[in-house]
Amino acid sequence: MVNVALLLDQIIATPLRSMVEAQQESANATVEFLTSLIDENGKPKGIELAYEQTVFDPERGL
Repeated sequence: MVNVALLLDQIIATPLRSMVEAQQESANATVEFLTSLIDENGKPKGIELAYEQTVFDPERGL
């Protein structure tokens, strides 16, 4: 019976533990990322973006 218990532990508990650890690492990475978006005064950091976009008019062919 000991072999069956060990087998169940390997089949169920080991992958479950791995999933929990992966979720914990993911949550920690999210917290680190969100924290990196805040400056030393506690204000959100901002960025400025500029881009050009060409818009085609299918009716006029432009």
